[in-house]
Amino acid sequence: MAAPVLLIHGLGVDGSIWDGLRRYLESEDFTCEAPTLFPELRTVDNPAERLKELRFQDYVDEVKAHVFRMEEHYGQKPIVIGHAGGGLIAQILAGLDLVSKAIFITPAPPRDCRKNHLAAYVTYGNLAFVKRHDNYVKIWKTGFSWGYLNCVPKSRHDEIYSHVRYESVDIFREMSEGVSIDERYVRIPTLTIIAGKDRAVSPMAGKMTAEKYARANYPGDFRHYPDHGHWIIDEPGTGYVASDMLDWLEKV
Repeated sequence: MAAPVLLIHGLGVDGSIWDGLRRYLESEDFTCEAPTLFPELRTVDNPAERLKELRFQDYVDEVKAHVFRMEEHYGQKPIVIGHAGGGLIAQILAGLDLVSKAIFITPAPPRDCRKNHLAAYVTYGNLAFVKRHDNYVKIWKTGFSWGYLNCVPKSRHDEIYSHVRYESVDIFREMSEGVSIDERYVRIPTLTIIAGKDRAVSPMAGKMTAEKYARANYPGDFRHYPDHGHWIIDEPGTGYVASDMLDWLEKV
């Protein structure tokens, strides 16, 4: 049996972002789980007051618990695939040796790989107007469409955005400060995927992240897709990306 796969979404979205890739992997005999993290707090409308208490470490702890449950159930460590903020969590799991292989798709960079990205100021433009007393926020539709979905047909934008969820303001603040990860502790195969038209995560930051894990105890690989954007998980041509991922998983 192929190793189980845990798919981790990023900030503001849910497990449905993986529907297409999940179907592809399952057709290749992988068993996939794509949970939505804290769905009772991170809602599309009318977020719970307790959402303000959510921190990045809560995400990490929740995903770690899911990893442990999968290992116990399937009898082996899962493969982890993370997108954006989920890609940063996947990096943390790799550094803790909790998973068997890891793929970071247009990942949020660790602290030493951050790079200013002018496009991101548009993508996350509404965050500039968040007040000190605000507790939660949702990425604005204009920025999400322009920055996340710039390589997705516009006819699909409304439907995709309808799944976007509120997040704790402090989560975005923590992410902007970065998370430290020591690549020397990464002893498993890793693959960093960079999108050349990404307007949410700097492609240069993606390159720096790939170079970081190339220096790991188990040197990582990377793939660069110049004609894809941040939503590379579900764009025209994603099938080729998925095929490359499968080839890599079977090779390492």
